[in-house]
Amino acid sequence: MRNQILAVAIVGCVGLAACDQSPSTMPYSQAPADTSRAEPTVGQKIDDATISAKVKAALLAAENVNGTDISVETSGGRVILSGMVPDQGQIDRAVATARDIDGVLDVESRLAVGKG
Repeated sequence: MRNQILAVAIVGCVGLAACDQSPSTMPYSQAPADTSRAEPTVGQKIDDATISAKVKAALLAAENVNGTDISVETSGGRVILSGMVPDQGQIDRAVATARDIDGVLDVESRLAVGKG
């Protein structure tokens, strides 16, 4: 079951990464995006979704981390981990695993020790 979840996460990650198009491949010209607005662009949402998928896949593959009990959210490259895990060691390993992923700017742990 763990291998199936890992496979789905990896396939989703690859699929999301394939969606990213550079402006030179777009069929029409667009004006530069206004980066001062608060709303994230579609590209930023795709990047965040890709980062979340990569982090989740890494957590599922990590030794001594119960990745199925950890939720991953990403906004602007900042990852939030939440859920319940059996011990502090899993929290430390989960945070370290997330920090090692390309594109992750920061990791916030909202993980708690309890029955995971």
